[in-house]
Amino acid sequence: MSLFKYVDAERIDILQNAHIRFTQPIEYNDPFELYPRFELLGYDEHIRNTVKEFLKKTNRLCDECLQKDVGKCDQVIKRIAESSINEMVPKAQRDFLSSLMGKMYKICGIVSLTEKSDNLLMWAHYSDGHKGFVIEFDEKNSYFCRNNFKKIRYEEQRPKVILCAPNSGLDNSDYSGYLESFYVKSKHWEFEQEWRMINNLSNCKWKTIKDGHEIYLYPLPLECIKGIIIGCRMSDKNKYNLVRLLKSDKKYFHIKLYCAEVNEKEFKIDKIETNIDSIIFKNNMFGKIKQLFNFRIFKK
Repeated sequence: MSLFKYVDAERIDILQNAHIRFTQPIEYNDPFELYPRFELLGYDEHIRNTVKEFLKKTNRLCDECLQKDVGKCDQVIKRIAESSINEMVPKAQRDFLSSLMGKMYKICGIVSLTEKSDNLLMWAHYSDGHKGFVIEFDEKNSYFCRNNFKKIRYEEQRPKVILCAPNSGLDNSDYSGYLESFYVKSKHWEFEQEWRMINNLSNCKWKTIKDGHEIYLYPLPLECIKGIIIGCRMSDKNKYNLVRLLKSDKKYFHIKLYCAEVNEKEFKIDKIETNIDSIIFKNNMFGKIKQLFNFRIFKK
């Protein structure tokens, strides 16, 4: 089976550098990424005990600072505690989950692939309105034979993950379920037929900054790439750059080239296998450059 990645024309750097980006969930267009439904066990009591300890310390501070009016101060603190503790518990839980998700969003990186190369919505959204290209991967390549590469499940309900408070005496935390929840999405995204690979970004050796965004890159073996599908609206310049790259080194020679063409009758994109020397350029200048380039290649 083949898997595919829709990219814009600038992502030719994936081929040039043999690296692929693992994207942080915060950069995705779905606010539910890596965000299951949590059931927190023992946290109410844990937070209440924490608040009580805080109040005890506050009492001691008041005792030191207001020795002449300790009783009155205690009564004020007690009233504040009784009126606000029920508000503090859910707020503390929200803060805890927000902190947890913030950390997960920083250390987790995702590569998303799909089973379909002719999805009109994905061509429009992820390949710059058909101006980019699609990379075809060999799912049987050893690069994809790892535990962190799985097919997405699409469900109506968010997956539930149980987390137990520390020192609560409970032992029902479902950390493996938390990891599995990373591979569950809403049925609204089912059209994408996604597979994803997740990596720990703290282990990444190639990191850069672009437009204020952190970019994490991991090595990608070119042997796992089977083909390239050129978008039906790709510019001559980008076509030329892509063709030139594929002919520049034998490490690319195994990659098949296809052109995406608009079907004459249906709302459909056809994938047409193409000889690399028969790519058609709308601008005659690029055609002449290509002929010259071909002459030099074959002369060698």
